[in-house]
Order: sequence, then structure tokens, then C-alpha cells
Amino acid sequence: LSLILDRLQDIPMFVLVTQRPLEAQDNQPLQIAIQTWVDLLHYHDIPLAPLDENALIAMIERLMPRLNNKGDLARKLIAHTLGVTLYIVEILYEFIDKPEQLQDLPVPRSFRNLVLQRLRVMSESQRQTLETLAVLAYPSTLNEILDYTGQNEQELIGSLEYATQYRFIQTTQENPQLNYTFSHFLFRDIIMEQMTAIRKQRL
Repeated sequence: LSLILDRLQDIPMFVLVTQRPLEAQDNQPLQIAIQTWVDLLHYHDIPLAPLDENALIAMIERLMPRLNNKGDLARKLIAHTLGVTLYIVEILYEFIDKPEQLQDLPVPRSFRNLVLQRLRVMSESQRQTLETLAVLAYPSTLNEILDYTGQNEQELIGSLEYATQYRFIQTTQENPQLNYTFSHFLFRDIIMEQMTAIRKQRL
């Protein structure tokens, strides 16, 4: 794309590229491409804000006019998808012909693929840390996670910092302890799906 834009820079055209900020964190070619685009004369960065509740209700009205309780569904979708418009649209279009099944919202496909992509590049100890938190299913202190994983402290701290960087987990302060928990239940759901029953029992 960068090569095409460079060669055709004198030809009137409109090119729209969409990209999530997190995608570039460990993707050096994408980082280089973004920097190249920023240096182009006619490049414009257009951050997209999440859909607010009223806009989402209007979208549901257009796609599913016969559906009742559109406001309830809008609030449920925002909570379920972290408010990411892409995930909301994916779910709505997946169920556009079967709105009655929207009671049990699925994991958005794009979100699942992104999480699985992150898991594949993690080390064994990093995945074990997340799997342990998933099995524990409650905010856990560093010492609790150490007891369950058997990792050394420095290795575990590195795993927790990595998971925090990619927003898998977040910290909460409960004096005097710092607790670690998933930043959204969908992270835990996906990780639990990837684990065998034996591995869950072992942890």
C-alpha cells in the first residue's frame, strides 16, 4: 500500500485504511507503514469514537425494527464488546435474521482472533499466568498467583506486565494488596475455551 501511494501520489484518489491502535504494538512492519503514511502530504488521521447509546439504538432500529427493548440490547452490547464499534456491528449483522437469539451474546469474531493471535506469540509462562487467573476466576494477589504457577517472582512479574500492556489484565488496589484480574470477562472466556479439562484441573 505504501508503494502504491508513493507511485500514485499525483493522481486524485481517496484511500481509506482502518486499523486498531493495539495491532501496531508488536507489528514492526505496520509501525513502519504508519510512520510512512504520517509523512505523506495528504495523510489525515481520523480517530473514531465509540458509538454512544443513542447512535447504537438508532442502528438497531434500522437493522431490527421489530425488536423490543432496543435500549436494553444497546446497553448490553456496549458492556459485552467493550464499546468497540467493530465488535458491535459484527454481532448485529450475525444475528440480523435471528434477533431472538441475541439473549446470549457471542464472542465477537474479530476480538476472538485478536486474542488468539496474542496468545500464540506468548511464552509458556505468560500463557500459564493467564490460564491460572482464568481458573481462579477472582482478583488474585502476586503471592496467590506465585503459589499456583510455581514460577519465580521475576518471571511472573514479567508475565503480568506483558499481560497488562496488552490489556488482558488490570490491577485493583485493595489495601495493602495489589490484585490482578481480567480487564473484561471475554478474555477469560476465550482462554478457558482453549484449555483442556485436564489442564484446568491441574491448575
